[in-house]
Formats: sequence, C-alpha cells, structure tokens
Amino acid sequence: MEGVTLGLVCARSGSVGLPGKNLRKLGSERLIERAIRIAFEAGCDDVAVSTDYWPSAEFAIGKAAWVLRPAALAGPLVSKWDVYRHAVKSWEFAGTKASHIVDIDVSRPLRTAGTALRVIAALDHNPAAIALAKGDKHPAFDIVTADGDGCRVYDDRRSYIARQQLSPVYIHAGAYGFTRAALFERDSIYDGDTAIVEAARVESFDIDDELDWKIVIELDKAARARKALEADYAWPR
Repeated sequence: MEGVTLGLVCARSGSVGLPGKNLRKLGSERLIERAIRIAFEAGCDDVAVSTDYWPSAEFAIGKAAWVLRPAALAGPLVSKWDVYRHAVKSWEFAGTKASHIVDIDVSRPLRTAGTALRVIAALDHNPAAIALAKGDKHPAFDIVTADGDGCRVYDDRRSYIARQQLSPVYIHAGAYGFTRAALFERDSIYDGDTAIVEAARVESFDIDDELDWKIVIELDKAARARKALEADYAWPR
C-alpha cells in the first residue's frame, strides 16, 4: 500500500473532569508531548496534532504537524471519527498520503510505544486494529442504580451468582489504528473487522479526574524506577 504511517494526537481543550489535562506534566513531559513522542517511537513517519489550542500555546510539539480543528469539531460530543477524517485530510493537503494511521490517546499516557507499534503492524493484514487490556471483572457485577424507590442492581442478577460467570471484558489501551481506506469507508473503528492487540492492564488507565491523575503519577514513577533499576543491574555486553 502506498503512503506513509501517520500518527494522530487528538487534544482538544475544555476537559471538564480535569481542566487543562493535555498540558499537565507527567515527569518532564506534558501529556500531549508524551503522546507525540510515543507515536514517533512506534515508527510513525509523521505526527499530526489535531487540536483547538491556539499555536501560541506554551508547549512544544517537536516535529509534529499542527492541525487546528474548527469549532464544529471541538466540542465534547463530537465523533472522534470525524476528527480523524478532518486531521488526515488537512495533513494530506501538502501532498503526502497516509496509508496507515494510528491514534495515540493523550489521556492514557501509560500506553507504551511497543503497544502502538504492534497496532501499526496489525494493519498490514487488517483494515483496523485496537489495543485492549483485559479487565479484572465485568463491571455489571458492581454497578447499582439508585432512585427514589431505593436501589437495585444494574444487570439481571438472576442469570448469575458470581462474577466469574460473566464474559470477559476489555478496556481501551490508548492506541487505535486503521488504514486510510477504512477511515473513509467506515463510520467507526468497530464497523467491520478490527484486530485486537492485547496490552498490559496498566496501559489502559484513563485520566478523567484528579484522583486518576494522582494514581497515574505514582504508576509512572514506579515504572521509571523499575526501568532505572533494570538498567543498573543490566548484564554488561
């Protein structure tokens, strides 16, 4: 297939749960910068940052291209698939075509370049691929609804008595890939055959509020400490 591998980083402003989320620093990097780095480390030829931040925002985007999205694509209820299409068309305006495209989710910063690389590789034989981590249990077992008449379980508990009886569930792990043809022929990544790339559960951790942010900071610190320890005790070559 002709064309290059394009990384997408979608970073709109206006996060409700954690204002200014994309510009927060995790370690020495802002979340948006981290996503860009991961995309390049995964082998993307170029990266397009789709955002409604003004170019004067005080953070670097390195070698990535800036795609300023219109107001109609900047709200919280906008389909990300429409954002993808706009970003790819805008990036291709200079003349280069993208064949493989991977979205690196800013709000799941513990996803690794290795996982993104495997998503891209899956596109050689599949029109779309998604990184997923296996959840520890089906969420329906713990969900309870409440109203003026009391509370009740969300699902029909008559069909099971233990969480082990429920089907396995998976959580997004922050890398979504698709060919250019799939992007413009489908209505979503789930519309047709989509390969699953399994990722470690920690990679699926999503930042939605301050508690999530604090947990990710500690998980990231632990990961960096582990890498430093492994480097210190690496067998000399």
